Amino acid sequence: MRFRIYNVLIMLMCVMVDVSAIDKPSFKGKMEQSYFKLAESNNDPFFQNETSLQVNHFYYDFYLRYKYQANDLPTAFYPAVYQSDMLTGDLTLKYKQFRSKFGYFYDSLGHGILFKSFKDPLIFTDTNLYGYALYHESDYLSAKYFTGNMRDKTSLRSANVKAAELVFFPSFFSFGGSFLEYKLSENDDVNRLYSLLFSTYLDWLDLDVELARNLDNEHSYASYVSAVSQWKYVTQVYTYTKYHSFLFRDSYNHLSLNQGPLGVYTHTFTLLSRLLPNLDMNNQESFRYGISYQVYDSWMLRSEYSRHVTTYLYYDDFLIESLLQNYWLFSSQTVLYSSQTAGSRYYWNLVQLSQIPINTHFSLDWDTEFQKQKFVDYSSMIHRLSFNITKRYSIGFNLETKSVNNTDTSWFAWILTMKTKQDTIQAYIGSQAAGKVCSGGVCIYQPEFDGIRINWRHSF
Repeated sequence: MRFRIYNVLIMLMCVMVDVSAIDKPSFKGKMEQSYFKLAESNNDPFFQNETSLQVNHFYYDFYLRYKYQANDLPTAFYPAVYQSDMLTGDLTLKYKQFRSKFGYFYDSLGHGILFKSFKDPLIFTDTNLYGYALYHESDYLSAKYFTGNMRDKTSLRSANVKAAELVFFPSFFSFGGSFLEYKLSENDDVNRLYSLLFSTYLDWLDLDVELARNLDNEHSYASYVSAVSQWKYVTQVYTYTKYHSFLFRDSYNHLSLNQGPLGVYTHTFTLLSRLLPNLDMNNQESFRYGISYQVYDSWMLRSEYSRHVTTYLYYDDFLIESLLQNYWLFSSQTVLYSSQTAGSRYYWNLVQLSQIPINTHFSLDWDTEFQKQKFVDYSSMIHRLSFNITKRYSIGFNLETKSVNNTDTSWFAWILTMKTKQDTIQAYIGSQAAGKVCSGGVCIYQPEFDGIRINWRHSF
């Protein structure tokens, strides 16, 4: 299959040369380089380079990416780049309301409950497809079909998938369905799944519903409901998920074909996000309700409650947040209180984020997080302070402290950032505490870090 697609790409590139003579294409590129060195390691510094080129034309889009790693890979901080990952790309052909794509690409069905191919370096995930896709979009109809082999954690193409989705847009609502057929390389079993989709688009209500079933197992199902309503100064958010025997992966746990919504409020703060639960597509029921009220133009109040129940974990979270803008010394100030339960552990958290303009050229960002575990002698705190110059340069520090049974531990790091029109350089010099890192309901554990990390991103 790979050689057939390469032959097609070569022929299409020849056609593109003739078409480009009619309408000149535009070019965009990006280069990102990473440098990593542990303080107590005698190994050579780790180096990673990723360079991409994107060509856009009225009739086609072309994307090419090259990735390279040198010296010993710090597996706890960077995903491995295998030989088959070094050079990838895709070609998209466009004609009126139709598109076709060939090569390496990402796609999903519905809300990801049935199928989701994506890339997230934060959690070491790259499940790209190698194949082709066909798309059609109009004012009243959206349709797509794609097929290919899906990458797993070891860069092998351990699953072959065929998928289709059809959605109609009659007026203020939409309805449709998705279908997935996949086969794992470890056996010859063919699995077939489907889902029904429904959405509304009203001034006062946005509603999304997806109901999924496994055609080969009547006890395998998934349900997802999300609603956002607005009335004057009040906004309400409601989410419900129910998954039962709906995780589709290989027996080696190298590949998961689907990743539905987690269904709870996802914190972006470091200490609070370390308590977030893992997505469990096999047995999970989650609920979230939030309400916000715009008291004045510069003041908003918000409250959220989330609950997540699986076979092995009970999690809930209640928070109250106040957001002020352009008030007194602050251009923005957020104060948040949260009470979290993770299994048999109970925590309360306080967070404040402040942006303080000094004049037209200088400003301060000041963040504080405090976390206390109830009934035991455990607390943790993070301070971040950043001094910004003309939105191009910043120098700051990150200080985290932890107290356990009257024993204190701390981690300190300098954070230096420079931004120009084409370049962004950030250096992290110092130490960082170990902890859980989560994204989209998937969590990994990162060990303690002490050293230097530099990231340089250049666009051209």
